[in-house]
Amino acid sequence: MSSNERRMQAGIEAVRKGGAHALDLFRRRKDLVIEKKGRQDLVSRADRETETIIREHIAALFPEDGFLGEEFGASGAKDRMWIIDPIDGTANYLAGLDYWGVLLAYVENGKPTLAFTYDPNRDELWTAEAGKGAFLNGQRIRCAPTAQADEATMALSFNFKLDPPIYTNMLEAAIRKGMDHRRLGSSALKLGYVADGRFDACVSMLTNAWDVVPGLLLVKEAGGCVTDFTKDGHPYDQPRPAAACAPGIRDVIEEVTGLTLDG
Repeated sequence: MSSNERRMQAGIEAVRKGGAHALDLFRRRKDLVIEKKGRQDLVSRADRETETIIREHIAALFPEDGFLGEEFGASGAKDRMWIIDPIDGTANYLAGLDYWGVLLAYVENGKPTLAFTYDPNRDELWTAEAGKGAFLNGQRIRCAPTAQADEATMALSFNFKLDPPIYTNMLEAAIRKGMDHRRLGSSALKLGYVADGRFDACVSMLTNAWDVVPGLLLVKEAGGCVTDFTKDGHPYDQPRPAAACAPGIRDVIEEVTGLTLDG
């Protein structure tokens, strides 16, 4: 078994294990103490414990690998690094809304190599390996064939660190093109839905690597177009805009966002 095959197996085990723990606490969330990290930025022990479970599972199998996680930051090697968002959609999670996911990506020499997005509530697991396609519960997936803006639905995220007109101007431009939109609260699941054709695009005008790096690889491997998070030397530990879409609407997404997508 190759190192990537072993890491793929380990990643699947880790997100399922972490997801099971997060789901158990979700069902008992009234026992959780909610803390505030920033404006509309919440956290609980569910986030920290889930990230710990994922880190410990991976570290036991690959002690030479490093990590970048939302809750515990960076540690270890950067040329072989796992990026973790233990609960993407924490506000939904703590409010009792079952739209949240567990995110994991393996990055080697700066390039996303493996991606894992797990929705414990629906037992949906998206996986991808660079150059080998994207899968949902083991079945190959592709982006939607949508080619007209007025037939497309775009999923959105908003970050309170963003100047609001950047978001509202982008949204107005998309609406004027005839695009519909949704804002559901988990970039992880929305990008999974772009990869499997449920949405046509996902846009965040400011986001962190742990929110989108796994999903961007999923969409790319499903035949879609995506932004490059580390383009121009941008580091993984600093936020920036990100977008992904079905190939037929690449031009309109670039126009309304001002971003450049590859695909």
